[in-house]
Amino acid sequence: MKMILALSILFCAIALPSLGELSDADLNRIRLIVKEEVNAEIESFEKDIKEYINTKNESVEKRLSLVTNLIVGLMALIGIPLVVLTVMIGWRSIKDNAQETKNIKELTREEVQELFQELTPKDRGIIEALIREQDGKIANLTQEIESLKQQITNS
Repeated sequence: MKMILALSILFCAIALPSLGELSDADLNRIRLIVKEEVNAEIESFEKDIKEYINTKNESVEKRLSLVTNLIVGLMALIGIPLVVLTVMIGWRSIKDNAQETKNIKELTREEVQELFQELTPKDRGIIEALIREQDGKIANLTQEIESLKQQITNS
């Protein structure tokens, strides 16, 4: 029993200062300690948040780059055959047009010759005279052009 009494007195002695009032200086020290710990926690939390955001930004940038490259690849995969087909169709149409023009010229010559054969000898003579006259005019104009070219080069 003495032991219990002694321990009770000891515990009361130890707990007695805790029942006393805190001074303003003590309160200020407690506030300062709490403020420092809260600031340290806030800084740590901000650092963790910044790292998390940077990691997420890098992940999004990688995905965006991958999607961009994929879209460019698909455009090339679709665009190149379309361009090749367009060029082939254009080349074929040019080739067909050239062949049609050649056929038309041949038909026209044949028709002109047939019509020429149907003309009377008098009409043929008139047409041949007109052709010779036009050939002469073309030759005169060609000579004039050549003389003008020589005058320009001499000047």
